[in-house]
Amino acid sequence: MSVREWRVTDYYAVLEVSPRATDAEIDVAFRELAKRWHPDRCGGDPIAAERFKRITAAHDVIGDPSTRADYDRERALAAMAAPPPRVGPAPATSAGPATNGGPTPGAARRASWEDPDSWGGSQGAWAPAPARPRGRKRRRFHPGVVLAIGIVLLLGGVLLAAWRITVGRAGASFGAAAVHTDGTVVQHDGHRAVTFVTAAGAVVTTQPGGAASDDVDSTVKVVYDRVDPRRAVIDHDSVAKEITIWIAAIKLVVGGAVLIVVSRSRRLRRWIAEHTRATRVRHTPVGA
Repeated sequence: MSVREWRVTDYYAVLEVSPRATDAEIDVAFRELAKRWHPDRCGGDPIAAERFKRITAAHDVIGDPSTRADYDRERALAAMAAPPPRVGPAPATSAGPATNGGPTPGAARRASWEDPDSWGGSQGAWAPAPARPRGRKRRRFHPGVVLAIGIVLLLGGVLLAAWRITVGRAGASFGAAAVHTDGTVVQHDGHRAVTFVTAAGAVVTTQPGGAASDDVDSTVKVVYDRVDPRRAVIDHDSVAKEITIWIAAIKLVVGGAVLIVVSRSRRLRRWIAEHTRATRVRHTPVGA
């Protein structure tokens, strides 16, 4: 940054602070303006990018106490050496004469936020065009993370299905000796028990495995061991429970497989990102 540019540029106005502002106030103003005019947040607008560049340059000069002292000294010398204001009609601009006593098109252009020469004043806050919503920082996920999540989901679905087929059913531990029958919940020695009749005609009263939460005298399904009928469990399995478990297993397997495919296909990842971005833009209110 040249000293000549220091003399013609008001960095205090660029950061919208007073020349008597403290270092802390300058830092706070810089952070707020940098956040507002960051190119990523403004959707890559070139005017916002240039504005951000000038804000950063201003903070580099007056954000450092030693550089700020040199800048203030050069500005004071420039003010002392400035020529007196010219008295007389204003020179004609290249945009042509004023019409109806109003400002010339050149002056109107210089008062616009699109003119970098007008950024030293206290104009109102610039906003992107309504058709271009404010940009958001893209969220990126490494394909390796997506692949790992897909593998975990796939294995979870397979294990859930295997558990349901092998040990997830009532009486699965009895193997081929498992026998299904109906029993009645009774109160026995202060505890809930189940009474049922075996295939051999013997009456058995035992405390079954599983949650014996059914009401006394209610009928329940029982699975017992043919070798030792006192080993029994209450069968709470139902069609709805079976369907729910298998739907969960299928979802895990399919979801894991999809994530694995997505992690291995660059074209598919690009399509998902573009579709998600388009959907977000379509549902983002204008000016939000």
